Formats: sequence, structure tokens, C-alpha cells
Amino acid sequence: MHELGITQDLVDLIVQQAAGRPVVRVRLRVGRLSGLDPEALRFCFGPCSAGTIAASATLEIETVPGQGRCQRCGATFPLEDYVGLCPACGNSHLDISGGDDLVLAALEVEQCA
Repeated sequence: MHELGITQDLVDLIVQQAAGRPVVRVRLRVGRLSGLDPEALRFCFGPCSAGTIAASATLEIETVPGQGRCQRCGATFPLEDYVGLCPACGNSHLDISGGDDLVLAALEVEQCA
């Protein structure tokens, strides 16, 4: 489960970005083509954030669909997998143009008094 290592790195980034302020909410965008399981990330977040300023944070995960672009006709379309055919011309030579990443989209921290 590579989600454990990724979640540990993510918590390290969250702690660094929060600069000592308790984290209230974390919002992630997980691409469908990223190879990451959003539920595994959610499962790992609790243990990885335990004992940190992100321990009581709410984790929100948005799944982003894959996006492809045909090398022949330039059509863009949603992709469920890295392998597919252009729905416009049937070409199998595609570029991935989105949905293959993990993004720390937002971080909400407690305001300083």
C-alpha cells in the first residue's frame, strides 16, 4: 500500500504549511488516474496525523476524473483508465491531460488569537 508513504509525506507537508497552527480541515483532489485509492488515503490519514497539529483535522477528498487528448484529432474526453480510444476518431494514441495527480487543494487552520 503506497498510500501509507504518500499520506506520511502529505501530513509532513500539511504540518509545514500550517506553521504551528492547529489544522481544522484538509481538502485533497485525487485524480482517478493517479493510482491512489481515496479510501486508503482516508484510512491512513488518522494514524499518520496522530500526535501532530493535524490530528483532529477533517479530511475531504474530491475525486477528479481522468482527461485524455487525442494525438490525431485533438479531441478531449474523460478517461477511466490509461488505455482507451478517442470517441471522435477511434485513435488509440492519447495524451493524459488531467486526473493523474494528487493536489493539496486547501488547508484550513485555526486563526491566531
